[in-house]
Amino acid sequence: MTGTRGAVSADVALVPSLWVKRLAVSGVLMPADSAFEGDAMSEQFEAVAAPLKWNGYMWGVPHHMDPYVVVWNRARLSAAARDGSALTLPLGTEDWASFGAEMASEGSRPWLAIDERDSAALLTWLGAAAGLRPDLLLGDSHGQWGTGPAAALLDTLRGSVSLRAPDRGNAFWQAMATGQYAAAVMRLSVAEAGIASLGSDSAAGLSIDRSGWDKAYAFDGGASFVVGAGTSGESAAKTWIAAMTGKQLQLDNYDAAGYLPVYRSAYDDRPTMPNLNGRGAQQFPNWAPEVGPDWPLLMKKIGLFWTDWRQDRLALADWPEKWSGLLADLQLHD
Repeated sequence: MTGTRGAVSADVALVPSLWVKRLAVSGVLMPADSAFEGDAMSEQFEAVAAPLKWNGYMWGVPHHMDPYVVVWNRARLSAAARDGSALTLPLGTEDWASFGAEMASEGSRPWLAIDERDSAALLTWLGAAAGLRPDLLLGDSHGQWGTGPAAALLDTLRGSVSLRAPDRGNAFWQAMATGQYAAAVMRLSVAEAGIASLGSDSAAGLSIDRSGWDKAYAFDGGASFVVGAGTSGESAAKTWIAAMTGKQLQLDNYDAAGYLPVYRSAYDDRPTMPNLNGRGAQQFPNWAPEVGPDWPLLMKKIGLFWTDWRQDRLALADWPEKWSGLLADLQLHD
């Protein structure tokens, strides 16, 4: 990723957290442990800190997280219930099957808004449909792709005429509220800002589904500060990072941009934010995933597989075997 490599030629850069370990292995960063002041290190959630750890050091300082969610249009979701009752979130296996059948019956009408350039969004959706943790889909999940509720949903998706990347614009959220799309995958900050921009009646017709966070892993969508290996101002850089990641600034970032804080204590007495302090040890963000330096490459490959599949160059049934072959090739050249 040339742009990310170039960014860290400066003293300090803000980069996607999932890239930090790859950059560290590449030798373009210096350890950032000393940029954590006071209790800052112990304040970190396991899922947020894991991508920053390598070889016994921390190579980045978390700035924020912005986890992925699914936004549903209640009316189109209810229309998918076979017995006429409303489907409730989170969807169970039978609910997914009903939903997939309803979307298939609508022919070529597009129903999912998702950014096909955002591999984390794609994996979030695939994980929701398959009932799997999205990070497992980066591993050797042979046999999972063509089974269960995922198969019908993915085949339905390929038949859609077009997919749209969700954004903060009024036009998209009006389309979402009127049922042009049944579901959309996006970061939490985009979902909260978009729904807040609607009138109360329109907003009431949409639901933010955070059930993916109940699994052990969800993409946190975060960014972290890193220090370039060639900096001549290491001490000043780390002092600046410590100041820019303080608790109050994290709360200010949430109020201004909807980015969730990375400090545990920032959630105390903040009823307007999701309660991440009350979650179990095996729920996001309290579980540390095994994030490898190859994750950025694997996520790029997922995007290429998705494109090939969408354009009928890759059959769903062939996806697991081809993916397993890719993983084996990467291990061979590791």
